[in-house]
This record gives sequence, structure tokens and C-alpha cells, in this order.
Amino acid sequence: GPQKPALPASDFHSVPAADLPSGSGSYSDATCPWSTTCLAVGTADGHGVATRTSNGGGSWSTHSVGDSTALTAISCPSAETCFAGGTGSDGQAEMYLTTNGGSTWTQQDMPAGVVIGSIGCGSTTSCIAVGTPASSSPAVPSGPSTVIATNNGGTSWVQHPAPANGLTTVRCWNVSTCWVAGPGAWFSADLGATWENRSPPQPLTGCPTTTGFGVCNGPVWSKTIDIELQSATDAWVVGGEQCGGKDGTQCLGAAFHTSNAGVSWTLWPGSTKDPFGWQISCRGSSCLYVDRTFTTSELLGTSDGVTWTTLQSI
Repeated sequence: GPQKPALPASDFHSVPAADLPSGSGSYSDATCPWSTTCLAVGTADGHGVATRTSNGGGSWSTHSVGDSTALTAISCPSAETCFAGGTGSDGQAEMYLTTNGGSTWTQQDMPAGVVIGSIGCGSTTSCIAVGTPASSSPAVPSGPSTVIATNNGGTSWVQHPAPANGLTTVRCWNVSTCWVAGPGAWFSADLGATWENRSPPQPLTGCPTTTGFGVCNGPVWSKTIDIELQSATDAWVVGGEQCGGKDGTQCLGAAFHTSNAGVSWTLWPGSTKDPFGWQISCRGSSCLYVDRTFTTSELLGTSDGVTWTTLQSI
């Protein structure tokens, strides 16, 4: 399979402005299908763009993608084959395919009324895309979600019933092992046609009174927004507790690990002392973990899955 970059990494470098699109813009999603190849998608001056490096960040090239106004998700099942989705100039969801690493993109037909917020591919021809309307806060599990899938390289996409509202992330290990995260975690063995609830348990009924996280109202996994797979049975899911109130500065985080495909989950206790979990990426026991307050982001790293160190605060 593709080479994956070693983790964790304690030093990240900003991409030079000259390598990025001119004008105002931002990126929503990124993936590294090869050890030296990464692609990021987003928007710049009202156009959807894809920015790629093939030499480990030494240089970057950017291409506009179709008539999209914003790209929100990308998945690359190989170094050259990628699916990117977002919104078109008419406000409807759009999906694009590249088979040459992002140099050119071909638009694909989409079912009406769907939303693309995350894409997961089990092969170069089989992928799932999920989404929840942008009006739904990423920190609160709400909003009607959509699920679409293709098993023919995007020639056609079929809509399936969503297992829950507020879906945010989909990941596939292969065509028979896919997961989505939202206010919980769901498993599919048939490329999204049906889903089985395998959510983490509810170990807490609210925020501990000593954490100072503000007002909290429910279990720590009231929102699990990212799920990442290391094998067909090994996964992490992260998120936390929705919160708010006058004195709230950050929400309670949560990171769960399973080694038996969600039959049981283990809560990393330290995650509840950190802010809301946003993303995680692991290679074996080495992980990078992003959490967020209302004003800052933290990047944590571990080499054993037990002891975590803050690498950066942004």
C-alpha cells in the first residue's frame, strides 16, 4: 500500500505565500496519499482550488477545480486518483475526480440535495461521501445529513439513508469496512447502504466540576467529529462535549480507541482534561491529535498512545 508519513512530527512549516493562490482564501481539508505527496482543497477568491506537493512540501502547485466555489473534502485512494467535493456556483453539491494527481479534474453527476463534507474511499473506484448543512454548528450534533456512494469510480453516485444527523467524517479501510462519525460512530460493511451503531460508551454524565470548561449538558461523546482507521479493526474517534455559557472558554474533549472494530472502546483519560478534539491521525501507537478552544488550537503528539505532549499551540 501507499507509504504513510511517520508520526508524530514536532515541527511544521508554513507553505510560502508565493506557492498559494493569490488573494484571500482558506483550506478545508487535506490528505497525504504518499509519504511525499499531499493535497489540500479549499477556496480562493470565490473559486474551488486544489494545492499539491509531490516533494514533501518543497514546492506546491495550485489548480482551480471546475466551476466550484468552495471545496470542503478530499480523499485520495492512490497518489494519482483523488475525489474532491464541495459546492458549485449554483449552490449545489459538486464532486470532482482526478486521475493525474490533481492536474485536471472531471466533474461527476450528483444526486440532488446532497451535502459533501467528508469523503472516504475504500478503493480507487469505491467511495462514500457524507455531509451536513453548513448552518449546523460543527460543535453541536444537529442538521439532516446525507450519504452517497459510488462503486464505479464516480460514474454514478447513489444516495443511502443516513444513520444519524450531524455526520461529519467518513473513513474506509476497504470496500467492506467504512465508518462515519457524528454524535457517535457507525460501521458499514456494504459501502454505506446500511449502518450499525457502534458508538463509544457514555462514561460521563456531564463535565467534571473541577475542569472549568463552562456549562456542559451531556455525555462526552455528544459530538465525535473525526474517526481514523489504522486497520479493519483498529480506530480512534475524537470529539467531546458541547458546551457554552457566559464563562465558557473551551469544551470538554474526548478521544476513544478501539482494537476490536467498536465492540469496546477505551477512553484516553487525559483527553477530558484537554479541549474539544478535532482531528487525529495515527501510525501504530504514534499519533497526532488536534484539539480546539474557542480561540486557539493545540497539536499534541504521542509515541505510545499513553503519554501525550503539546507540540504546538496556535
